[in-house]
This record gives sequence, C-alpha cells and structure tokens, in this order.
Amino acid sequence: MHDVDKAAPQLPPELEREICELAGWNDDETMRTLICVARRFYEWLEPLRYRVVSLSSAEDDLFMSHFLGLFPESAAGLPGPPPSSLPQPDRSSQVRHLALSSQMARSTVEHILRTTTNVTDLAIWTGDTYPELLEAMQPLTQLRHLSVNLSELLWNVDDVAAPSAAKFRPFAQLTHLDIFGHMPLSAQMIPILGMLPALTHLALTDMWDPPFIWKTLAECGERLRVLVVLWTDREEVDPGVPDEFASDGERADEIGDPRFCAVYCSQFEDDWRRGAWGERDFWAMAEERLRWRAVKRQRKLEGNLRSA
Repeated sequence: MHDVDKAAPQLPPELEREICELAGWNDDETMRTLICVARRFYEWLEPLRYRVVSLSSAEDDLFMSHFLGLFPESAAGLPGPPPSSLPQPDRSSQVRHLALSSQMARSTVEHILRTTTNVTDLAIWTGDTYPELLEAMQPLTQLRHLSVNLSELLWNVDDVAAPSAAKFRPFAQLTHLDIFGHMPLSAQMIPILGMLPALTHLALTDMWDPPFIWKTLAECGERLRVLVVLWTDREEVDPGVPDEFASDGERADEIGDPRFCAVYCSQFEDDWRRGAWGERDFWAMAEERLRWRAVKRQRKLEGNLRSA
C-alpha cells in the first residue's frame, strides 16, 4: 500500500476522491477492494462503509460483534477493533442511516442509540419498542427520517400519559415519519403528530383508519405534504402504469385530500436500504403518485374549461 501511495495521482485530488467514492457507493465489495489500493483510498472510503448500517436477523453474530466492537465503550464481552497502523476514527460518528431489525438486548439497543449521535435516518424494527427507549434517543438531534412503532415508544399499558414536550427533542427536525403497529391510543397520537414542527411526510404502514387520517391531515395542516398508507402484503405495482393502483384510487376518493395516497412495498428492508443510498423508495413512489394525480386533475380541469 505504501509503494502505491508514493506515486502522485494523475487526477486532481478532489476529482480522484469523487471518482473513488462513486465507484464504491452502495457496493461494499468494491469498497473493500479499493481501500487496499492506497492509503488515501482507505481514508476516503472507510467512513462510507459505515454510512448505512442495517443490523438484521439475517446478519451473522460475527458481523454484529464486529460492528459493536467499533464503538467506544462497547457492551461488555464484545471484541474491540483489531490493531491497525491505519487511522481509526470513531466509527459510530460516521453512521448516518441505521436500521435495527435484529433481536438484541435492550441494553445493546440503547447503547447503539446513545452512541450513533450523527444518525439522520433511524428504523427501529426489533419487535421490542418501549417508552424508556425514548430516553436513549435524546442525543439523536439530527434525525430527519424515523420508522418506529410510535405507540409503544410513547406509552405503556400502565401509563397512558403523553411524554413531556422535552422528551420530543429528537423529533425537532423530523421530516419523514413512518409508524406501524397497533394504535390503541390513536386519539392521543393526533395532537402529538401535529406538534412536530418539521414533519412533511407521514406513512401509516398496514393501517387503514379513515377518521384518524382525516383528523391527522387537519391537525398537521398545510405543513404535511404527504400522508401515505403503505401496504406490505403484495408486490409493488409497476410504477409505469399508475392506473394499476386500483385500491389507491378507491381509498383516495374516500379520503378526498390531494395529499393522500396508498402504495405497496413488500420488501420493506430492501426499500429502506435503497432510500438510504439515495435511490427510489416508497416515499418517492408516494410523491410520484401524488404528482401524477395532480396532473390528472389539472388536465380534467382544463378539459372542463374548454368544453364550457
């Protein structure tokens, strides 16, 4: 590696770095190859390897231990990073998109949340969400996207009082919120959604509750630009044929608000990864659907004016 570094790059460093990062973007195998080419490639690409992290049940224990071992003050018993002569920055600060969908100890989940303070996109799909987790999320002040069982995060069976406003500090800059799971306290949820100052996109996964949708649209006002019901129990419809969103049209007619639509996404974790890497995800699908419907309304209006 050192011999390669002695050769001056043929391209300007800024351009070489951009090409290097584009080559490794969303391709871990390529990244692992390139970081062995030169020290500068390692320094450019190693942070990119931890930009998007998905800890799912599909990952093996070795990967989990390796990831957690990169964190400062990792959970007891987990191995630390191997010795290296290369720079070893704090990897936890490099994580921007984090999905937790593996069963793990509560202490481990809380440790991860308290450590990855630069996360902007968080998905908690562990099947074990509880109000104390909100305390561990307090350092996450840069959150823009969140997918979580919000009812279980805010309330437990013994205490139905809403958390204090101070506890919503991680939600101050939240623009995209996906909520799922049973909502026994849906009436209490609506004013909470209305108080999120930056919320523009709301998804209800596998939920169909027209009164809740109407009240939420009214409570959030014009700030909320998209409210999408996300179905995960069928294949995604060909986006090139939007008329095949048959049930979307029926439900949209029932809701009667231009900000509402329904889309389908059966491979939810894959969809999250695509969005994390800047590719088309269900949020983009929803926006496309609303734009298509707006164009259709405009054409219908113009046709009516011409025929008047």
